[in-house]
Amino acid sequence: MSDIVRYQPEQIREMALQVVKSGLFPAIKTPEQAFTLMMLADAFGIHPMKVGLIFDILPGGKPSMKGEAMLAEFYARGGTVEWGKSDTTECNAVFYSPGVPKGYHARFTIEDAKRAQLTGKTNWQHYAADMLRWRCATRGIKATLPAAGLGLYPTEVAQDFTGATVAGDFEVVGDEAGAVVRGASTEAPAPPAIQSASDPSPTEEYLAEAKKRREEALERFANLAPEPEEPVEQKLEKIKAEAAKKFGRPKSVPEFCPKCNTAVLQFDASGGGQYWECHERNRERHILKAQEADDSTIRQATEGHYFKWAGKGKEA
Repeated sequence: MSDIVRYQPEQIREMALQVVKSGLFPAIKTPEQAFTLMMLADAFGIHPMKVGLIFDILPGGKPSMKGEAMLAEFYARGGTVEWGKSDTTECNAVFYSPGVPKGYHARFTIEDAKRAQLTGKTNWQHYAADMLRWRCATRGIKATLPAAGLGLYPTEVAQDFTGATVAGDFEVVGDEAGAVVRGASTEAPAPPAIQSASDPSPTEEYLAEAKKRREEALERFANLAPEPEEPVEQKLEKIKAEAAKKFGRPKSVPEFCPKCNTAVLQFDASGGGQYWECHERNRERHILKAQEADDSTIRQATEGHYFKWAGKGKEA
């Protein structure tokens, strides 16, 4: 999801003002809400103008992430899902991620919803299959790849925490007693019918089929796998070889002086030609020359430091 685009706070503040003025995203009601969401998006490397497509504002001002956006982020980060049964009684699926390659079986039933006192809510009364699917998806994503949720819950689940829906996928029109839900799908997408409805627990056939499909997918996209990373030692040797080729360093010339361990560099002689000398010898020699010291004093002071003449001309 990362767009790698960063903006200044004042630019984001102006964008937030325009978003609220436009009225295109009803869930975002104030510039402050828009600005906060845009700063959050910017922190994750997401373009600020995508907040209306990714996030919602719940009653009470708390943010949530649209379910489709969270599932898309899960897929983008390498996650896969093998959907099992999905209807008005339950939803189950196996979730895979780079950190959980063997898979995690997630399941949420209408009995779970009743125990949590969810079935009396308008969205559950009208669209139980959708609600069960998002509860199952939330369990699977947060168990196998929690980073995909950016620290938030999907709107379809988080709205149950507040007791009200938000403007977006499930918009409530009218009071609670006679509310009508619009904007939601009337049927859940048909998932693979792997598991028998008479057996709510994952069967051996179901798990075997899920494993088979995952192996087929991995084989199909094997050519997209990244090349194994080169060991650090080999990278270092290549860098050294490239530097030697670029700067013409002979193999006999060390990178560092054996006496002072400072870098050995190439210099141009005043009379023409070049020489190799360690940094400490070069520094000490120039200081003594500035003090008008004679050649014997300079040789004695720099004795043992690395020096090698590499061309014609007067020796430094």
